[in-house]
Amino acid sequence: ELGNLENLSQLLLNSNRLSGDLPPELGNLSNLSELVLSTNLLSGIIPSELGNLSNLTHLQLDDNQLSGTIPPALGNLGNLTHLLLAANRLTGTIPLELGNLSALKFLDLSSNLDLNGGIPAGFGGLQNLITLNLADNELSGPIPPELGNLANLTGLELQINQLSGNIPASLGNLSNVGLFWLYNNQLSGPIPDELGSLPNLSSLMLQNNNLSGCFPPELDNHCAIDVDFSNNPRLPWQGDFSRFCIGDPQLGASCNDGDDGTAGEVIQADCGCRPDFACPMGTTVIVTNTNDSGPGSLRQAIECTNADPALDSILFEIPGAGPHIIFLLSALPAVSDEGVVIDGLSQDSNIGSIVIDGNGVVNDGLYLAAGLCTVRGIKARNFNSSGFIIFDVNSCVLDQNCTVNNFYGIFIGRGSLCNDHTITNNLIGVDENGGSGSNRYGVQIFGCSNNLLMDNTIAYNSLVGLGHNGGGNEGNQIIRGSFFCNAQGIFSSQAVNIAPEITLAQTDIIQGITDVSETVAVYRQDNFPCGTAACQGAEFLGIVTADAEGNWTLFAPFSSSLMEGDQLTATTTAQDGSTSPFSACVLVGSPCPQLFTFQARDTICEGESYPVADLSYGQTGQYQDTIRYSNGCDSLLVNLDLVVLDEATLGAAAAVGDESDCEGRAFLSGNLPPLASGRWETNSGAILNSPDEPSTTVSNMPVGESVFSWILSAGQCPDYDTSMVRLHYQGAPLLQDDDIELAFARGDYLMNVLANDEWQIGDELLVLGQPATGQAFFDTDGELVFSPVDFVAGAQEFIYALCRQACCDTARVRLLIERPVGFPDAITPNGDGYNDFFVIQPLFESPASFPENRLLIFERSGSMVFEASPYRNDWEGRNQRGKELPEGSYYFIYEPGDGTPKVTGRIAVFR
Repeated sequence: ELGNLENLSQLLLNSNRLSGDLPPELGNLSNLSELVLSTNLLSGIIPSELGNLSNLTHLQLDDNQLSGTIPPALGNLGNLTHLLLAANRLTGTIPLELGNLSALKFLDLSSNLDLNGGIPAGFGGLQNLITLNLADNELSGPIPPELGNLANLTGLELQINQLSGNIPASLGNLSNVGLFWLYNNQLSGPIPDELGSLPNLSSLMLQNNNLSGCFPPELDNHCAIDVDFSNNPRLPWQGDFSRFCIGDPQLGASCNDGDDGTAGEVIQADCGCRPDFACPMGTTVIVTNTNDSGPGSLRQAIECTNADPALDSILFEIPGAGPHIIFLLSALPAVSDEGVVIDGLSQDSNIGSIVIDGNGVVNDGLYLAAGLCTVRGIKARNFNSSGFIIFDVNSCVLDQNCTVNNFYGIFIGRGSLCNDHTITNNLIGVDENGGSGSNRYGVQIFGCSNNLLMDNTIAYNSLVGLGHNGGGNEGNQIIRGSFFCNAQGIFSSQAVNIAPEITLAQTDIIQGITDVSETVAVYRQDNFPCGTAACQGAEFLGIVTADAEGNWTLFAPFSSSLMEGDQLTATTTAQDGSTSPFSACVLVGSPCPQLFTFQARDTICEGESYPVADLSYGQTGQYQDTIRYSNGCDSLLVNLDLVVLDEATLGAAAAVGDESDCEGRAFLSGNLPPLASGRWETNSGAILNSPDEPSTTVSNMPVGESVFSWILSAGQCPDYDTSMVRLHYQGAPLLQDDDIELAFARGDYLMNVLANDEWQIGDELLVLGQPATGQAFFDTDGELVFSPVDFVAGAQEFIYALCRQACCDTARVRLLIERPVGFPDAITPNGDGYNDFFVIQPLFESPASFPENRLLIFERSGSMVFEASPYRNDWEGRNQRGKELPEGSYYFIYEPGDGTPKVTGRIAVFR
């Protein structure tokens, strides 16, 4: 038992395919200092008994499939320097007891996905900690200020979590930190100035948070570091921060003071120059002119609402008659404050009175980057991307707007949030006067759910009226509205509920089928403006719910009268709220003509069909069916009594057969009903000696399965039933002698001696006589195992047999075991005199035999770190200059120099 190895100090089994649970008995190994099981397939929980290993310095269980919580007992390991549990399936919170590991240098709990709760403040007491990696989990709450006490920390990786609150200023005390990664969290507040003074900072990644304020001026002194502050909507500059102070940055601040100094100076000056206009007190900002920027502009109004949470309403009071057109020189700032209302109808209650124009040079019009916002009465035109864009927020409203001549009229895009928006009473692709203003896409929903589109007019869009793209578009509902003259009405790149079918269309009744209990909306298709546009609903006629069988009927009166020749289409909305594309168009027809009746009684053979008009029958039974015209009217009533002549009425075929013998012979027997004749057939090549008789012998069967068919015929029904018999002829085994050479090994030798034999699964394998130097046997996979009594080399010989049924064959195995060669896979150069050097066994045993040998050591990047020629078994994990190399995996090439092939492999270094 592994738990009984009392003197074991190192257990290094990393990078294998070990599976199963960790045995609790590992906790009995009281002298164990290193337990390294990384990169395996281990599962189950981490045993709390590991907390008994008081001498343990390395506990490395990363890159497995371990689950459950982290045992608090691990906090008892006072000598632990390496705790690596990353890339598992651990859950629950981080135990506070881990804060007791005072000797800890490396702590990695990243990529466990369901690890939640807060970061223990006690981690701030781990004064020896060099790297702290808690990335890619579900951690929440604030970052403990105590982490600023970690004076030796070089890497802080807390990215991809749910951390919130401010970045503690105390983190500016981490004078040795190089990697400072907090991106993809929910952090807010300013960036501490202290971070700009970190002397060894090489990478500062704070993107995808909610940070605000100005940038630390001290960052001007760190032009070579990698910085990313992007997607923080409240910061004054957005963009790709990659070595941001080299070259010309793209400024996006609210104003520009004209400073032509360094990029850092320009950013700071723009951040500081914002008070050149005053935002109003109260809750409302008034737009008073059509200027691109400055006092009274729409740009200023948005900046004010972003800066002051109390301001939540933007109204328009522009002098003179409209339309009032705001020609934009650059993109408007994104609306980043929740609950803001931009009300263009406050100008004169008319859609199109307030116009924002992208001039064909600006990408997006109004960008909503905060939830619960409302925009109404705004006309957005001539934008290279979106007239209106809602991205990564919930519960916004677009009401009574107009969007024309853009790539996307309205774009609703996904991030971590983008659901429950209301798009109502908008003109999309058509202007306020009914004229064409084609967007490429009218409305594009990308990976968002539960959005409501109601009473919109979506027309003339050159690719799609309403498009769904990306995954996760569930519950997007269309109510009423008008679709016409779009190249395609509704399109989805993912599976959605299927459009209904209209089966009857008359001036006073519309019927159809769909899925059970779905809601069907019926529209009139109106092609008058554009001729041959795709079928889509221009005029809403009514709504109805399908019954428990999926049938639905909509009766007059409709919202407007129908005439013969009108075209109808329909959508269906599932119970989850998802609305389908439009159905195929159906013409409204005239009243139904006279109904005719067909009545008959007849017989057919099994497999035949009995046609009546467009119907076909093939089973015994009495049928009553109705055939309809293409417009849904009943045309023919069918009454049919049909009998199928099959095995039930004529007698079923039955046949049996015995298994073949070793010579490929067998016997078959079939039945013969009174009115039938029969015959035997096979396609296997076997010989049927009496094929027209119920009983016959079979010979000359091929190896494998042979299928024999007993076929019955009767009168008008030839070959009316068949019974099949499957027989297997195994054949006889055929063995070949084997000459095998194997390299010396300590343990059992495994050989595939059946590769040159003719054999089958299920054959019996036997070893006839045992070699004097050990034991030979076959394992359950058919591999021949030679287990020597002691370490042996040279020639071995034995005979094995294989039997199938009564047929056997034998073969001889001549085995030659070569001399041993040994290379270790890990060294532990810690000066304890055990496994300190990379010792190559042949070189150790006979150094004079390899005077021209050569050893090369490479790190993972491919760079050579050590070379020796000749090599004297003295490498102890140092580079060419004698400096200790970091712990990890290295690649070696050994050239013996005696004409034999070079040897390559990996060597792990642990201290």
